[in-house]
Amino acid sequence: MEVKNITELWKNDLDTFLKYNITDVLVCRELDKKLNLIPFYDEIHRLSHCKFSDTLQNSKIIRSEEHTSELQS
Repeated sequence: MEVKNITELWKNDLDTFLKYNITDVLVCRELDKKLNLIPFYDEIHRLSHCKFSDTLQNSKIIRSEEHTSELQS
């Protein structure tokens, strides 16, 4: 299912919006089963002490790690 504007879909067609989101979750779940991404990024999160959402940005991981190192010094 291709959606060009998720906000418009949410405002104008809630049933399709919900189907789209369910499909999105199922696809993400299958990707994680194959690639094991969530445990990988969770490990980065725990090791670097950064927020989970920051694990996709190397610079934030490095900043968090530097900050943690400074606190431990």
